[in-house]
Amino acid sequence: MQENKPDLFEVLFSAYTKLRVINLSYNRLPMVPAKLFKNCKSIEIIDLSYNKLEQLHLDLMNLQHLRVLDVSNNMIKIPDEVSIKDLNEIPCAKSLMSGENQCSVVFTSNPITCSTCDSKPFIEWLSNAKNVNAKAQSLSCTNEDGLTVNIDGSVTS
Repeated sequence: MQENKPDLFEVLFSAYTKLRVINLSYNRLPMVPAKLFKNCKSIEIIDLSYNKLEQLHLDLMNLQHLRVLDVSNNMIKIPDEVSIKDLNEIPCAKSLMSGENQCSVVFTSNPITCSTCDSKPFIEWLSNAKNVNAKAQSLSCTNEDGLTVNIDGSVTS
């Protein structure tokens, strides 16, 4: 549908404002239209795992109930500034009792690169973002020597 009718794909979920879970995993999607989830005000889980995504240009700022954005097992190497900005705009559901962040972005099993200056903003974001637990996800990247490095505060030094 994305290839043959991209205009229809972009508005696929627009009438379904009460959806709580959207699973688009295993669809070989090379990209997702930015406004695909815009009207999904009740959405709690978006699963985009096992696709071919390289960037995350998604309008998620109105999704007050979003708890999980799963983009694991894609082709994300170095998200650009637009992707990082869009990820920073996720409202992340808050618990009224504890006030703790109850939202996560899952990046496991992506070929993240930390070998160029272009990758530094994303690696810093991954290391510091409250909704991405890089250590718990065992996130790593490939450095300029082709070695795998765990993503934590030391990788940006």
